Amino acid sequence: MMDDLLRDYTPFSYYQKRVTLAVCVASALAAPQAAILVFIGSVPEWHCAGSAASSSNAVAAAQGLGNHSAHWQHNNIPGVSDSSPTQCQQLASGSCSPVYKHRLASASSEFGLICSHATDSSYAQSLYFVGMLLGSWLAGWSSDAYGRRAAILVAMVFFSLGSLWTMLSGSFGSFAISRLVTGIGVMGLCVTSNVLVSESVAPEHRALTTTSCNLFSSIGLAGLSLLASYNSASWRRLMGILTVLAFSASLVVYIWVSESPFWLLASKRHDQLSVMLQRWASRSGKSIPDRLLENLSSSEEKLVGSDDEIHQSPSHHSTVHLSSLLVLPAFRWHTLSVLWSWFAVCMMYFGLTLHVEGVGSNKYISFFFVAIVELPALLIAIVVLKYIGRRTFIFWTMVMTTVFCTLSSFIAKWSTQVNGNDSTHMKETIANWQLAVSICGKFSSSAVFSILYTYLPELLPTPVRTSGLGVCVVVSRLGAIISPFVLAWGHRHPMAPYLLFSVCGAIACAGIYRLPETKDRDLPETLQDLHQLVTKG
Repeated sequence: MMDDLLRDYTPFSYYQKRVTLAVCVASALAAPQAAILVFIGSVPEWHCAGSAASSSNAVAAAQGLGNHSAHWQHNNIPGVSDSSPTQCQQLASGSCSPVYKHRLASASSEFGLICSHATDSSYAQSLYFVGMLLGSWLAGWSSDAYGRRAAILVAMVFFSLGSLWTMLSGSFGSFAISRLVTGIGVMGLCVTSNVLVSESVAPEHRALTTTSCNLFSSIGLAGLSLLASYNSASWRRLMGILTVLAFSASLVVYIWVSESPFWLLASKRHDQLSVMLQRWASRSGKSIPDRLLENLSSSEEKLVGSDDEIHQSPSHHSTVHLSSLLVLPAFRWHTLSVLWSWFAVCMMYFGLTLHVEGVGSNKYISFFFVAIVELPALLIAIVVLKYIGRRTFIFWTMVMTTVFCTLSSFIAKWSTQVNGNDSTHMKETIANWQLAVSICGKFSSSAVFSILYTYLPELLPTPVRTSGLGVCVVVSRLGAIISPFVLAWGHRHPMAPYLLFSVCGAIACAGIYRLPETKDRDLPETLQDLHQLVTKG
């Protein structure tokens, strides 16, 4: 088996460390793209000045704004003064021109996203999430079909060119499309990199390498707040720095990243596999006997075993497809439990994060705090996974997240019972409790997310490992999309959203409890391997 060979001859050699470092650095530089609009898409400070009759730019400034002053007055748009409704009426009628306090500080000010267009930047963020959904599917398919390294390089091209396109955008339409392209690349990198590092090291190092990628992503998010604070005067300069870093990371990935040995074996590229493994082992001062490589190359992989339980399907499968994991009864519960766990934890994560993001009035400090709170969870996960199993850790952290969601529901109910006669101290106490519970929930849900990226590749056979992870990421993003609509339900029923989150979490806990343990076990290469893993538990 491949894992036995890696464990005995090249568990974590120089080349494997190089692959892990390159992928982690790329993940750190890609992560800020998900939240960059917090800094470059904020509503600008502006006021009306001059007469449109004497200004050639007045008509252009008023174009597209329309007469939506009544609509605008019913929307609480941040970043504008109390007199803004009147100013928007004047701007729409062409009686003045907008003057920005810092025109080049954000894309919103440069593209005139004010008044009725003040929330248009959210469309760009939505397109970014659409790109992430597309990237999850494309990366899964291309990685299983053409190799992990090829898929990562394509994702880096999308990511780098999308960042460059964002920096050079001359209109809001171009800017929004560039975010779609960037989202495809960022999520493609995320999905494929976790699978690649899982397949490149021995089982005892797998938790460290996959969790390190998530750790570097959190560091990248924290670094974004610092980088943005020093480049607050120009959003294009900030994007320019991120673009240079993206292309630099692409070059590092191209030079340092090797193909996955599991994919080479599954693709029957035995000569390339033998050369790569011997090179890896040589840096550890070892040499793999030729007979082991010959046995590995000549071994006939049976994608579906002879066990009767596996063949409880209408036809005999000669190849492995994702549909096999749902069609075959032996794997159906296992697959549905994994999918539901991803959906539930993502929905709870974003539901709890909503409260944390309101901390403080300085957006740079607030964002840094939100990003850095995940680091302790990831560091603890790296240490704890050496001593306890994946399933045990995920189960108890999911239980913790469910408990914190339940507590949030009672605090939300408590907050509605506070009226104007209550003391300010009582209101602050409730807010502090909600903040503390939300942070704790974000802490535990971050740990669940991190370990799921380690756990899932260990539950899927090689031919569908990346595409399976891609499907799970798509399902998790559906949970993220649904989360704001569930939270909106709280306006009428304050306890309802978090009670729903708790129910979803409880169902996920029940499913996780029945999943097999994968700590220090070989990666399944075929459906027969997966069946043995599931039946042994």
